[in-house]
Amino acid sequence: MIEEAMKKVEAAEKAANEMLQKARSDADQIRKSSEAECEQILKDAEADIKKNEADAMLSLEQERLDAAKAAEEEAEKKSAALVEDIKKKENDAIAGVLKEITG
Repeated sequence: MIEEAMKKVEAAEKAANEMLQKARSDADQIRKSSEAECEQILKDAEADIKKNEADAMLSLEQERLDAAKAAEEEAEKKSAALVEDIKKKENDAIAGVLKEITG
């Protein structure tokens, strides 16, 4: 009877050791899987940050180009208005001179 009880204890110890080994193995697999997921999340986050930075730089560059184009268009309008004003003043001056000459 003691021998039978000893066999049961040994079997229970063996089963407990197997369960412990399985639990350790499962925990190790979970740890490795979690580490891999964390690494992937970090890589994805870094890629997203780089993409967002690139998008922001492109957006800023486009805004700069748009502002430069608007400034150039405004300068052209002012230049054209100035040329027209100068022509008008020249014509007025010529008309004044002709009026003085023809009298």
